[in-house]
Amino acid sequence: MAMLHWNELRKDEAEGTRTITGKKGYFNHTLKKVVYRNVKTPAKNTWRDKVKKQCHEIRASLSSTPYSTEKKEKLEKQKQKDAWNLANTPSVPHPCDANLEESDDEDDLLPTPETSTQTLEEILEEARIIMEEDDECRRQWELRNEENE
Repeated sequence: MAMLHWNELRKDEAEGTRTITGKKGYFNHTLKKVVYRNVKTPAKNTWRDKVKKQCHEIRASLSSTPYSTEKKEKLEKQKQKDAWNLANTPSVPHPCDANLEESDDEDDLLPTPETSTQTLEEILEEARIIMEEDDECRRQWELRNEENE
């Protein structure tokens, strides 16, 4: 495709349909100076339209695309795996099954939030109590540290 594109550009230049419209300067770091290149009119790329049309015709003539066939195969394999797992998994798991172990962090989970009917004053009062408890704990900790020193 790249060679076809390159050859088509050269052919357009030879026929005179792709002409020079100006020059564009850029700095060449090897030569340490500004050099200019020719800016040409865009190519027509009629070959792309021909290739695209043929690809669409071929795609339309196929009963199924390679991707859909591959997708169907994957789905079929997954169905077979699911059927195998369903047939080989007991409905009641064995008590020694490793998957039945309880994790220690299940107890650490926070309870689900519930809607509260507390007023703003009640919430602020609870916050004050908690802060006072923190202050008291901090004072006791500082006293213990002073005694140990």
